[in-house]
Amino acid sequence: MSEDDLRIVSADLDGESPWLETGEPVSLIRLLRTAEAVELSPVQVRDRLAELGYTRIPDRTAAEAGQPDDLLLAGATPEDDHWLDTDDEVDLGHVVRAAERTGRSPAYVRDRLAELGFTGLPQGGLPETLEPEDLALVESGPDGGGALSGVDDEVALIHLLRVASRTGRSPVLAYDRLVALGFTDLPSRNDVEALTPDDLRIVSVGLDGRLPWLNEDETVTLVHLLAAGVAMKRPPVEVYDRLAELGLDNLPFRGRVETLRTSDVRIISAGLDGRFPWLDTNAEIPLGHILRAAEQTDIPPVYVHNRLAILGYTDLPQGGLPEKLEPGDARITSRDLNGEAPWLEVYDEVSLPHVLGAASALERSPASVRDRLALLGYADLPQGELPETLEPDDAQIVSRDLNGGYPWRAVDQQVPPNHVLEAAEKTGRSPEYVRDRLAAFGYTALPQDPLQ
Repeated sequence: MSEDDLRIVSADLDGESPWLETGEPVSLIRLLRTAEAVELSPVQVRDRLAELGYTRIPDRTAAEAGQPDDLLLAGATPEDDHWLDTDDEVDLGHVVRAAERTGRSPAYVRDRLAELGFTGLPQGGLPETLEPEDLALVESGPDGGGALSGVDDEVALIHLLRVASRTGRSPVLAYDRLVALGFTDLPSRNDVEALTPDDLRIVSVGLDGRLPWLNEDETVTLVHLLAAGVAMKRPPVEVYDRLAELGLDNLPFRGRVETLRTSDVRIISAGLDGRFPWLDTNAEIPLGHILRAAEQTDIPPVYVHNRLAILGYTDLPQGGLPEKLEPGDARITSRDLNGEAPWLEVYDEVSLPHVLGAASALERSPASVRDRLALLGYADLPQGELPETLEPDDAQIVSRDLNGGYPWRAVDQQVPPNHVLEAAEKTGRSPEYVRDRLAAFGYTALPQDPLQ
């Protein structure tokens, strides 16, 4: 066997195993691919296969009728080496794509594929001419819109919205072109004409009428319905009903939507102000957010926690939720002691300077702050005895920027002499007092003589 013979009978046209079985049918597309690979005519390849004992091969007339763009019709491009088999289902997007690639009409592509032995082809009338946006009308785009496999497919209003956004054409023009392409299961023209920019907004993740769109493979979240209700100034249940009219079938149970409350909007907003940005349902929700939300809405932290769970949030703090708030709970769990994000996570180490700073800010004893943090679920807290009272400038002394706030100077790291000297200058204390005060708080890596 020659090298060309080996390539002709190899399944991958590379002259290596696996091999075509002699009783295996050889399609005309396979014949054309082989002819291109070994630089022979389709008839020569066909005759050589016959000589090698293959019997289920195209006749000579079919081989002679092979055309240069037949391979393009079957799907191969320089970017994509995937070939359709004759028993594959051929969707309308493939037909339109092949028509665009070859400069042929969609009707010609479908009829020629039938001549080449393909059976799973789109039915119904196809246009003799192609328009620039036809591929975008029927193909799945980067926006996540589903592809239309054939003219019998149901076309939802949301498909027309996405296509209109993708092509820059109006939904009505997209609708009319789908009619020309042979689609029959379409919404009424009146419903298409009634589409508004707000419809595009509520099907977009960012509620801005732009990509990305809601994922049709994932259930629309209650958070999206709440946020859309705020943006559209409509009750969430009206947003729900409109999404259903637009053709989204991945909606939550309507009864759950009817239970949404005004306070829900505040607790799902990152800034707790009832406005975008919204908390991601897949993100971890800090304890501090729940405490602050309870403080602002005047409802118990446990209720806020349970409400977030109902709204689809799964990564919520476990335990540590008090029956009622104490003044300052949100502040002592916030990194900057201001009752706002960023929050301390319950599994984070809480530094001694944070406890001191919180005690100073709230005019409470450090021990009471530590005990409250422990009750809230924080486990990695400063150990040992804490001072009963604080001096007014203690928080300033232990802060890295000497402003009484985060970032704090770590207890187990070297304290440079300039920190002691600058703290003394800002507080009006002596350097020795500052050094001794830091030592009392557990700092050990201190300058022996800060004046040197």
